[in-house]
Formats: sequence, structure tokens, C-alpha cells
Amino acid sequence: MKKSAIILFLLLLAANAFSQKSEWDNLQTDDGELTMKMPAGCYSNYYDRDGITVYESDGRNRYRLVEMRLITCYRDRTLMSLEIYETKQAKPAAKVLQKNLQINGDELNLGGKFYAVEQTDKNENYIFKRRVIAGDKRVYIVTAATRGGERDETMRTFLESLQFTAADKSRSAKANENVVLISSLKSVEPEVGSEKDETEKTNAPFADEKKTEDLTLKRVVILSKPSPSYTRAARKNNVTGKVALWLTFGAEGRISKIQVARDLPDGLLREAVIAALRMKFLPEEENGEPRSRTKLVEYSFNIY
Repeated sequence: MKKSAIILFLLLLAANAFSQKSEWDNLQTDDGELTMKMPAGCYSNYYDRDGITVYESDGRNRYRLVEMRLITCYRDRTLMSLEIYETKQAKPAAKVLQKNLQINGDELNLGGKFYAVEQTDKNENYIFKRRVIAGDKRVYIVTAATRGGERDETMRTFLESLQFTAADKSRSAKANENVVLISSLKSVEPEVGSEKDETEKTNAPFADEKKTEDLTLKRVVILSKPSPSYTRAARKNNVTGKVALWLTFGAEGRISKIQVARDLPDGLLREAVIAALRMKFLPEEENGEPRSRTKLVEYSFNIY
């Protein structure tokens, strides 16, 4: 009896662990334009009302992207990320973002008036997918990357859960439904400090995993490094130079700490910080366990 009871107990533990691993939250915009899944208890949300400004290459047109949300999760060796912006000109703004991020992919058919493009990059170390999507009055940037191979279940579940439909306020989720409204998510702020703070730092370049002799160690992989915008005030005052930041690439797949090593005036520090928070990366891993790593990153500002 004791042996059978132990076996039953172990089976219950295994079933419970599986159910916890496979538990996902249903996230949705207030108007139902986007519905998606994120692993429960995993994701973080960063909110900035002012957002970003993007410029066309000739500098003639600019697009304000406000009410920025960065939703990020790293689980099962897989990064899942969503950027959301509100704008009056979603499609042209999305195309500028696509060029700025150097996303050269195939256009997707989501139906209706949606514009969407997807790019896939893969090598022996990881698979990386990005989508830029323009809705009614929003732009979405979807990122998924994994070290787990093409058949990675977590990455597939995340991408296949994304549903885009025409915005309709009458279809908004109700409080008693099994849905988490994105607007209700609590914002998680990164820790910001000075260079004097004690932390484990390295100014060594990001290593190529192919050159890593220790096969149990997987270095930080930078998937996307957006460029910061040049503010009007800085351009007017001919401000040039570099902003240097010590960035902690957190085990949870987001920049968790920022330390300012070199500053610039006229709003350029903020632009560099926002660009850093928008970075996409696979965190460092040792023996399959993610861990944080702090590195120095510089952003150059020049007037051409």
C-alpha cells in the first residue's frame, strides 16, 4: 500500500507540474483588436505614456507613437515579447518602424485593413521571428525567439494564439471572463541608478556562442537593438556624442537595471533609455538556467 501511495503521489506531482507549465493567460486589448496568450505568472509590463517618435529616412515625416507598452516573458528557453503603440497613422508608422528595425520579410494576410509583415532568422543556436502589424489606431511589434529548435512548443503556442480582429468597443472583455485586459496590467519599472552602484559588470563584447568553449554556457544574444531618436532640442543645439549605459540583461528576458555612465542633454538620455528597454535578447544561460548579466552599451548621436 505504501509503495502504491508513493507512486500515486509522484504521478500527482508530475501532473500538477505539467499543468502549471502549460497554464497561460489570455491577454486582450480593451476593444478586442488583439487577443494573445502569455504564460501565467511570467510576463512583465512596462508602460510609458509619451512613447517614441519615428522618422522617415529623409526626415520629412515623423510619427508619434504613444501609450507604449512592452510586455515580455522568458520561459522554457523562449522569449515572447509584444510592443504596443497608439498612433493616428498606424500603417505608415508601421512601415517606418519596419525600415528602422531592418525587418525584410513577407507580408502577412490578417484580413480586413490590417497591414502585417514577418521576418524569420535562424541558425544553429536560435530561431528568431518578428512581426510588425498595423491595426486601426495601433502598431504592434511581436517578437519570439527560442533556443529550443523549430518545434519549440512554447514559441508555437505564443505565435499561434495571436488573433487580430477589427476593433469594436462593444466587444470589450468583461470582468468575469477568463481574460486579462492589457490596460489593467501593472507597470514594472526598471531599476535606475548611477555608475557607482555595486554590480557585476563586464565591458567585454557579446560573445559568439560558436566561440564559447564551455558548452554549458550560453551567452547573451542580442536579437534587436533599436536606434534612439534625435530630439528637436538636441538638433537645434547641435548636441552630439554618446550616451553610455550599464544594462542588466535580466534572466526574465528584459532590461531590469540601468546605470548611467555617460549622459547627454536635451532629452537624449531618455531616448537612449527607451531604446535600451526596447532591446530584444536571449538571456545568458548556464546549465540550462537563465541568469542576469550586466554590460556596457553605447548609443551615438550625430547630426548629419
